[in-house]
Amino acid sequence: MESVAPARPRADTPYFWSVRGKLTILVVGILVLTISCLTAIDYAYIRSTIRAELQYELELYSDSLREMLLDSINTEEQILRALTSTGVIADMINQRDDNRLSEAELREGIGAIISDAHRYQEYISMRIVDASGVIEGSTNPEEVGQLATGNAWFEHGRSGRYVEFSDIHKEESSITMSVPILDNDGEVVAVANAGVAASRLESLVDSFKSRHDSLSVRCAVLTEEGLVHYLFTSTDADMLLIRDFAEADEAMSSALAGQEGFVADVVDYRNVRVLSAFRPVGYGDWGLVMQVDQAEAFRPIRRVLVAVMVFGLIVAFLSVVVATTVVQKSLSPIRRLARATRRMTEGDYSSRIKVETRDELGDLGRDFNAMSETVEKHTLHLEESVQERTAELQKSKDQLRSLVLALERNAELMESDLEQAEVIQRSLLPRHPPNVNGFTFSGLYIPGKNVGGDVYDVLRIDDRHVGLVLADSTGHGVTAAMLTVLFKNRLDIIEQEDGAYRSEMPTASASEALGLPVQSPSAIPVFKRVNQELISDVVGPGMFVTALFCILDTHSHKFSVASAGHPELLVLRAGGEIEKVSPDGPALGLYPDAEFGEESMVLEAGDRVLLYTDGLFNLGGDSHFTLDDVASHLQDISYGRGALRELLNRLSSEMNLVDRDDVTMLLVDVQDGENHFEHLSTSIFQDKVESEKKERQVASIQYIEDDSALYLTYYGRVTWVHGQALSVTVGDAASRGMNVIVDLDQCEYLDSAMLGTLHEMAQVCSSAGTRLHIQNVNSNNHDTFIELGMRDVLESISGVAMAIPDQPEKLLRGNLDIASQQKWLLQAHEALASLNDSNHEEFKDVIDELRREIINSP
Repeated sequence: MESVAPARPRADTPYFWSVRGKLTILVVGILVLTISCLTAIDYAYIRSTIRAELQYELELYSDSLREMLLDSINTEEQILRALTSTGVIADMINQRDDNRLSEAELREGIGAIISDAHRYQEYISMRIVDASGVIEGSTNPEEVGQLATGNAWFEHGRSGRYVEFSDIHKEESSITMSVPILDNDGEVVAVANAGVAASRLESLVDSFKSRHDSLSVRCAVLTEEGLVHYLFTSTDADMLLIRDFAEADEAMSSALAGQEGFVADVVDYRNVRVLSAFRPVGYGDWGLVMQVDQAEAFRPIRRVLVAVMVFGLIVAFLSVVVATTVVQKSLSPIRRLARATRRMTEGDYSSRIKVETRDELGDLGRDFNAMSETVEKHTLHLEESVQERTAELQKSKDQLRSLVLALERNAELMESDLEQAEVIQRSLLPRHPPNVNGFTFSGLYIPGKNVGGDVYDVLRIDDRHVGLVLADSTGHGVTAAMLTVLFKNRLDIIEQEDGAYRSEMPTASASEALGLPVQSPSAIPVFKRVNQELISDVVGPGMFVTALFCILDTHSHKFSVASAGHPELLVLRAGGEIEKVSPDGPALGLYPDAEFGEESMVLEAGDRVLLYTDGLFNLGGDSHFTLDDVASHLQDISYGRGALRELLNRLSSEMNLVDRDDVTMLLVDVQDGENHFEHLSTSIFQDKVESEKKERQVASIQYIEDDSALYLTYYGRVTWVHGQALSVTVGDAASRGMNVIVDLDQCEYLDSAMLGTLHEMAQVCSSAGTRLHIQNVNSNNHDTFIELGMRDVLESISGVAMAIPDQPEKLLRGNLDIASQQKWLLQAHEALASLNDSNHEEFKDVIDELRREIINSP
């Protein structure tokens, strides 16, 4: 009988290898992968959203802080200029240089100005230094008489505004600001320097607080050695001493290089990763960086991530439990959960599922409902945060609007400064051309804006030769005007030197062909000297001057023309022929080895020569015209002092008033006549477009008062008959503390008595502590004020016109008392004559006659 071996017990299949285990692994794997993907997607999206929002916030704050820093610096400069009475100081220094004022009197006067300014502004320090570097006044008496040469604030202050931080490592840092003081000729006669507490700028930084506790601001400048020099910081003052970080400060290096932008995930001097917005300040080489710690910025994301991870682990654990029993139970609850989850991923956070059991699936359903409720609450909170952020942005927008209004007010002040600059620039233009038998000179100048880049001159070289210069600087506005001043200054200096017109290589061929002496003045040596001076002085690229320099031999009528890149010269012969002359030669200031050509001709009686700048061809708007058209018009215009004005009227049609170039013309007529130079204001074109010339008004003065001011409007040709009543009216208003507004828009002419009265009005208002505001001054009256040296009147002129109230009354003429009229006339002319020696000589006879009449009157 065979024995039967016992059966081997069947080993149980491991759980994870069973069908149930595989299904569990599959379900758990899919669920964990889905949650991980959703978590990664949400995390990346939220992180990028917060980063973009923080970038916008930091850039907005940086722009606002930059504008406020610039506005604060400009305000400090304007206050310094106003408190130092630059015009008074310039006059005192000039009087000292002319030996009309002693050194002690100068320092006493400057000391009084510094004392008043320091008392008003509470400067840390203040000093006035003359052009030679001697300190003429200071809040520290021991500095008076010492030399300031070698100091950066003095050397840089002579050429323009200069600002630097000093004592930045001390507890109380300060700002040193310097501005040049100019005289009436535009020459630097002194430098005003003041120390301002840096807390005024640091308060701006402290005002920029946000929801980020780690927000910090730092400002730096690039030194001449190429090193980063920190000026101030809103957090840790010790970082100003860390040089190693300055070399690795990526954001600040970009700002100092003139770039602006945003960088993330960079390490600062604390070895902390930060988000930084950087940009140049816009003044000097200053750079501005505003940063927030990256850990603080993304802290909410980490909290959400931890919560999601914990929640994912809970879900994964529950999934394992559910997977072990899913094969025995209906899959319908899971389908309901899947549908609800899908609706949630589509944005329906109000989705809920019905829970029917108390097992794991029921728990999962309840957890899902709790999650939906949590996500819905977070969504509502996010919407509320967006609304709050929108309100903050609106507040920032309101702050920007306030900054824009401040900038507009500054623009008005700049416009007033440009009007004063126009007065200075007009002094470069000739007033009284030389009288030459057989020749007549006419000039017309109109700047494109308040100041222009054109200049011309007619000068005596010697008893036989007359020079004519016309130049045009590249660009428009202040840049072109400054380049013109530099050109005219260098030209005047060179012309005064002996042998300035002597050519080393005389070109005898042209002269011999004309039967003229070989040795004659030449403009080529002058052009070469000016070219070298401009190249050595002008640093900016693309800055140059085109010019014509003509030399007229008044005996032989030889006319030599030298050109430096200027448009061709127009010659109209008496017989009707038209010639265009354009010698070779580049513009001045471009090439150090430039060579210039010169051509000569002989002018006959009746010939006309026109020199012009290219702004002449910008007068026709869309209707372009050529030089031949100019010649045709000029041939039809008769000789006389109004020839250039007539030519201007023919050419100026539909002109572009927004971007119009300067217009300058110089006309030489080979016949006897009256020389006439006319310097017009740019408003002539606006007047031409708006209306024809206003009808002449009957001479009168109208006045009206409100609570704070007396308004006076002059009409027509105002003469002495209104003077006495005007003096009484203005004196009464000033004694009551009222400002006086004078409108000269309708005033065609002021006689000498009324000019003297206007000067007395300025003095009366100044003595009473009120303001004289003169507006709408035409070019003729403006030139008269300049010619007579009426400085107080010129300083009262404003480019901003104030509205005149309605229903004025006519100012009645003075009484008919002859004796009082004579005394008033004498007083007005004496006030005018006291301004300068020229006025004294001009009105001397009038004053003597008035005195004799008063003595001989019964």
